[in-house]
Amino acid sequence: MRRLLALVFLVYLLGLGRVTLGPASTPSRAVEKTAAQVDRATQPGGASPQSTTRDRSVVDTAFNVLLFVPFGALVLGLWPSWRWWAVIGAGGALSVAIELSQRWFFTWRSEQLSDVITNILGTAIGWAVAAAA
Repeated sequence: MRRLLALVFLVYLLGLGRVTLGPASTPSRAVEKTAAQVDRATQPGGASPQSTTRDRSVVDTAFNVLLFVPFGALVLGLWPSWRWWAVIGAGGALSVAIELSQRWFFTWRSEQLSDVITNILGTAIGWAVAAAA
């Protein structure tokens, strides 16, 4: 079981790297499309530029939280002796490493402090769900 969990964790990390460090055009288009659909569904008469920006921000925030939920759960599954603060700290450290990589090496991406905060929240949720299971 532990080997399977380690394999899932490796696949997750590879996917995380692709999503966070790869070309941003595909994820951005998906976020824009989702935001536009949310806007059309909630605004009579169509989308306004302000509401589309707001909806994109909400989708981005939710995506960043959900992106790190598996991290918290998988780390606790692989290293059950880790305390909650160690798991959340590892998620925060990984998030900071991603954001710094986006700033220094993957300059077509944009780094944001809000991403680190939402990623830490996602890690905490993942830890809490795994700890409660």
